[in-house]
This record gives sequence, structure tokens and C-alpha cells, in this order.
Amino acid sequence: MLRKNWIKKVAQLTGRSSGHTAISRGKYRPLSRFEMLEDRIVPASVIWTGLGNDLNWNDPANWSGGSGVPGPGDQVAITQSSITISESGQAVSIASIQSDAAIVIANGGSLTVTSGTSQISGALTLQAGTSLTATGTGTAFTANGVPSSLMVPTSRLRTAHT
Repeated sequence: MLRKNWIKKVAQLTGRSSGHTAISRGKYRPLSRFEMLEDRIVPASVIWTGLGNDLNWNDPANWSGGSGVPGPGDQVAITQSSITISESGQAVSIASIQSDAAIVIANGGSLTVTSGTSQISGALTLQAGTSLTATGTGTAFTANGVPSSLMVPTSRLRTAHT
């Protein structure tokens, strides 16, 4: 009885309802209240599985999670070191990449990293007509395979500072 009176008094003082609804036998239960939150995009970690029939970046079967090929906002991890992965003819944009494998960008393809720290420990080859871009505040890209691993013949290596 005391609680019921207190709730009514608070409701009168604040000009709001008590926040409770009557249910059978005179008992009260609180109403559910929901608060709208802002939209958030959480980076996804996408891992190379190599379960496809080839070593092609653009084969969805080679990536974990069932969401297909990594895209914008994804953090890519390739832990296999004895392979060479080819990205051919597509414009790939990802948040970051950590790769132990060698990467070849071929046939007009491009790779753009947009945030965080990216590192390719295997050889990195950019064939003619391809590009590698690191853009965004605080974005870092390191390729540190064998000394001649970053091969950029008539290709474009771009960095953008914002």
C-alpha cells in the first residue's frame, strides 16, 4: 500500500504517469521502456580460409563468415604464408589487411585500405595498370617481405593524407 501511494505521488509531482499498469488482482508491473540508440557499424574480421578452388581474392568460398569477399569496413586476416593470392581486375576497398601470404594485384585491379594498420609480410606485386591506395587519418601500410617484394612497374602507388 505504501509503495502504491508513493508511485502516485511521484506521478503527480512530475506530471507523468506512474509507469505501471494494473493487472489482475490489483498488482502492478512496470511498463517496458526503449531508448533509441545511434546506428553503429562494427568492423568485421574476415579471414582467408582458402576453401575455394583457387587462390583468387574474388572467390567468396575463400573467405570466412559466409558473407563473401571482404568489402569496405572489413578487417582482413590471411595467416597462410606459403601461398600467393591474386586480386585480379576488381576494385577492392577494405579497412585493413594483415597478411602473411604474398599478394599480387593484376589485370587492372586495385586495393584500397582506409583505416588502421595494414601489413603484408609476403611479397607484394602490383602489375602494370594496377594501384594500391592507403587513405584516411592514421592509416598505415607496410609491405615487408623480401627486399624486392614491392614491385611497382608502371603501376601507381598512392597515399592520401586527410
